[in-house]
Amino acid sequence: MIIEEIKHGIKEWNETRKMVDKSVHYMTNGMYFEIERTDYLRLREMDPSSVHVYLVPYKGSMKMVLIDSVSDREGIFRDDRMFIKDFNKGMDMSRYTQFIEMDESGDIEVITALKRIFKWNLLRDSWITNEILRSRHGLFQAFCIPIDDLNELFMSETQSKALAVLGLTENNEAHFILWAEDASRVIAPRVEDIVLPVPPFGGEHPESAFQLLIQSILSIPGNTGPKATK
Repeated sequence: MIIEEIKHGIKEWNETRKMVDKSVHYMTNGMYFEIERTDYLRLREMDPSSVHVYLVPYKGSMKMVLIDSVSDREGIFRDDRMFIKDFNKGMDMSRYTQFIEMDESGDIEVITALKRIFKWNLLRDSWITNEILRSRHGLFQAFCIPIDDLNELFMSETQSKALAVLGLTENNEAHFILWAEDASRVIAPRVEDIVLPVPPFGGEHPESAFQLLIQSILSIPGNTGPKATK
């Protein structure tokens, strides 16, 4: 994908996220994406506070585009600063259950993470419908992954990747849950969950920091900027 295709996809999602049928189609397209260790090492080079994850429809499927918060804020949209990830289906959830009784964990326990993932898979369609009708602005436009969470997950050199898996919290908030995976492809029992959706913007995540979003929306004739919940 080139930058024009990414911007076009962000524009498409800005409208699609307000439509129930299309939103359900794209969000049932997958349930997780992967962050390779090589991606992480490049993403942290600019010493960002977070990594921005954009939802980008592309040729009928959903892609996730990652960019560090410094490059996004400064409008540095180079190929070496953006990482395009597939939104994958078909996780073998049975691989996770062996870690339920383990004490080691990150922000949340393994059993809590599993419950949230199962809840999303069970209630996804109805949640999307209710969220679009309730918010009037539609679904999330992007997510923010704190770089500290990725630092924790990739602390060990044996950690080959992190999986970002959609889940639904006890308060019915959708977010990505981060799982570490080591080089042997056995899921490590460390889970982080502070992956915030935007909108709403504000605090450490002001709207002005999402230049890829702003420039994509501004390229639509007649638009003056992203329509977001403050």
